[in-house]
Amino acid sequence: MWLLLGVIVMMTPGSDALVLQHQPRAELRGNNVLYTRCAKVPEDQFGSPKLEGLVSRMTDVMHETAGIGIAANQCHMPLQVFVIEFEASNPRYAGLGFADVPLQIFVNPRIVSASPECRSFWHGCLSCQGEKRGEVITYEKIGVEYRTVEGIQREEELSGMAAVIFQHELRHLLGGTYLDRAVSDRLVSLENLVEAFNSGKETRSRVLSSCEEAEGEEKKTGENESKSQNGLPHLIGDYKIGETLEEFYERTGVPESEQKWIWTTEEENTKLGGT
Repeated sequence: MWLLLGVIVMMTPGSDALVLQHQPRAELRGNNVLYTRCAKVPEDQFGSPKLEGLVSRMTDVMHETAGIGIAANQCHMPLQVFVIEFEASNPRYAGLGFADVPLQIFVNPRIVSASPECRSFWHGCLSCQGEKRGEVITYEKIGVEYRTVEGIQREEELSGMAAVIFQHELRHLLGGTYLDRAVSDRLVSLENLVEAFNSGKETRSRVLSSCEEAEGEEKKTGENESKSQNGLPHLIGDYKIGETLEEFYERTGVPESEQKWIWTTEEENTKLGGT
């Protein structure tokens, strides 16, 4: 158990990693909260020091691990919260032509609109350390609704890198990582991928006129997810634009998390007999 800035975190047994890691075998996922439902932040916690502390710690972890986004369930907390931030000057993304993305916190988010155009991108992840990069597509532009830490309801349009990162983090709240969506022939080691970029054999990112152009002829897997036979799978292709995460969980059967989170102060936790 962790008491993390006012939030009691019941960690996955045997897992003490700063960032929770992908588990490729479904039968071994157990209560790994990367694959369970994430709870909405309740109304009485908006603007609270507890929520602010949670977001602050998530931001610290993102910076400490050189990430450009992080979701609460990656930090062992099954909550509908994620953080994004991107600096175009980062050498890892040199030459892509993306603008900076300022630090933004999204609480209880959903996508309400999406462009027909999609973007291909090679994804890595803090929850996929040592794993191959995977090429998948995401919507080039999205309209999103979310709450701020203070509880203010906001709507805005995201495009380019901001849209890529938002959908990458939303994938975590939906359940899983890019490794659960990418097809095997578009998974490449970082070393080989850098070589392919330098030689011009691979393109780091490109915009496609439609998601159908990228996906090619679709087939249905046993999990009822769209995979491509001739093209690229969509990172959030199982998500219906406009639905809440609760609606997605019910429709797709994402399991409930056995881990319980309690909003409390350290002093209150001591009175409750916590450790």
